[in-house]
Amino acid sequence: MRKGIVVVFCLVNILFIFILLDSSIDRTWGAEKYPSRSIELVCAVPPGGYVDLINRSLAKTLEKYLKVVVIPVNKPGGGDMVAANALANATPDGYTLALLADGPIVYSHMLGRATFSKEDIWVIGQLICTTIVMYIKADSPWKTFQEFVGYAHKNPGLTYGHVGVGSATWARAEYINKIENLKMRGVPFAGDLEVITAVL
Repeated sequence: MRKGIVVVFCLVNILFIFILLDSSIDRTWGAEKYPSRSIELVCAVPPGGYVDLINRSLAKTLEKYLKVVVIPVNKPGGGDMVAANALANATPDGYTLALLADGPIVYSHMLGRATFSKEDIWVIGQLICTTIVMYIKADSPWKTFQEFVGYAHKNPGLTYGHVGVGSATWARAEYINKIENLKMRGVPFAGDLEVITAVL
């Protein structure tokens, strides 16, 4: 068994990064105190998933420190690009933040799908690390990763769920396609809960 593959697909950490527009807030004497009004915290997935829950928890925590209302906003779709575009196109005043994975930051530029430049957004910190795992129904005909690879070779065209071309889950699955010479087809969903429901 190729342990490296298992590590890449099952134990790869995604950096969810807390992003702020590269703002030009006036910090001179007499400037308006920041923040002085509510802040939007954009999330790239639909309500109910674990990233959405993290986003809502972060919003509550930020409210305690910033002393203003922080509004969680869901903008799913396009492999996180809808949320990334909303951030990149927002007024650069520090009142639009986003919780994004590496997909729209890295893969969108690698694939030539980015509609904004890397200079349009500014990473201000890493919030969490999560693990991507491959899961199947319990009554599937394979129980190990190598059994799955063998089955996929004999049955080309198997499908896998992801949250959009350019997303981290899509990139990891396509990496497995490449190194194992498989022909799995990706099926995009708006969020992780939809993927789980489809598998079940």
